[in-house]
Amino acid sequence: SAITSITVSSSSSLESRPRDDNSHTAAVSNTHQSSPSSYLIRLAMRVSRARWFIFLRRVFHYQNGSRSDLGTNPFDSVTWMITELVALLVQITVITFTLALSENERPIWPVRLWITGYNVGCLLNLMLLYGRYRQQDVSQGNGFSFGDIEQQQRSREETRCSHLMNRCRTSLELFFAIWFVIGNVWVFDSRFGSFHYAPYLHVLCISLLAWNALCYSFPFLLFLLLCCLVPLISSFLGYN
Repeated sequence: SAITSITVSSSSSLESRPRDDNSHTAAVSNTHQSSPSSYLIRLAMRVSRARWFIFLRRVFHYQNGSRSDLGTNPFDSVTWMITELVALLVQITVITFTLALSENERPIWPVRLWITGYNVGCLLNLMLLYGRYRQQDVSQGNGFSFGDIEQQQRSREETRCSHLMNRCRTSLELFFAIWFVIGNVWVFDSRFGSFHYAPYLHVLCISLLAWNALCYSFPFLLFLLLCCLVPLISSFLGYN
């Protein structure tokens, strides 16, 4: 009977070892499988709390939300104005340097005129950006206590300036839209090879047209990001 108990206990211990090994390997495989998903969820949490993602959500809500609940214009923030200022200064610097460098080039289409007009538009946009910043500064300074008559005058002047800024901004956007179409016709005309006659001007025109195409497609890219890509990732990860 002692021999029988020894064999039974040894066989039971031998049977329990594979089960323990199997449970250990299953736990290891589960941790290996769950670690990428947990990393992706943590990454999604960081992205959803990032400033640039919050800004994009504010822009989408401002462009597509109801008029009664729009809030402040995200494009009037100081960070966005600084970004616009840097982009305008870079474009003006590159255009001026390229025009000075390509003085001897003779393109078939008047792309030099197109580039000069684009540069003038950037300068006007720079002045408009300064006016928007001054208007925001004045509107923030209206929080101080003034008399009723002076407060009414300030509100009228602010309303008049805002209407003027909106008209100038709309006129500049219309000018850049028409100039974008004219630049596409002149640069991508297949009948003439303007690259051989004016390589620097041609490359500059293509770069400016690509930048404007990216700016014009920004609402569509924002729609694809927030309405198509983000819901797919959310449903895949199980994180809203």
